[in-house]
Amino acid sequence: MLKRVALTLVWLVIGLFDTVAMFLVGALIIGSQVPVRIAIGGMVVDGAWDQGYVSTEGTWTIEGAQQAFPLQFTVIRCFKQYGHCTSSQAEITHGGTLDLFVEQFEITKWDKTTLAFVNNSPVCMDYVYTIDRSTRRTFGTRKPKKDAPEHCKQMLDQRDLKLTLVNGFTVWQQLHADASARIMPFVWCTIALWWAIMFYGIVRMWRS
Repeated sequence: MLKRVALTLVWLVIGLFDTVAMFLVGALIIGSQVPVRIAIGGMVVDGAWDQGYVSTEGTWTIEGAQQAFPLQFTVIRCFKQYGHCTSSQAEITHGGTLDLFVEQFEITKWDKTTLAFVNNSPVCMDYVYTIDRSTRRTFGTRKPKKDAPEHCKQMLDQRDLKLTLVNGFTVWQQLHADASARIMPFVWCTIALWWAIMFYGIVRMWRS
């Protein structure tokens, strides 16, 4: 009797340790899919707007479409005197590689409430960005070039898309939640199967 009780306790302890281990493995897999956190961002600094300097930062999101590389963060600094905005974007790309892109965009409008700048350098798309002083928001549109090569139409979505520079931490939270939703059901199924095997073994031991 005492031997069976002792063996039952051993099985239960092993089951608890294995359950914790499975949760840890699940957490590691989720972490590998979202390997870094994104800074807060989503802010416009407009204290020197009338003096000709504005900065904004955050993570780009696309309305109604999925980002190819959602783990990214952008800082944009605009100088009215020089007529351009400088964009520095760090992003995690293929194979977990960290890339940095620095570009200059021409300013097309700068008045009391609106700052607009464009990026026409991509082969397939034109981008128009706007910083709204009243709402302190940064957003943009992506439009396909009318004279773009044929491969652009085959490879890229030809809709006009809306972009918004948002709080990067919110994006990270959503990515982490999505990864958890994909991984955790498998973890729970594995745990349930393991405990079913454990209880089956315990019941057989007590019946023998």
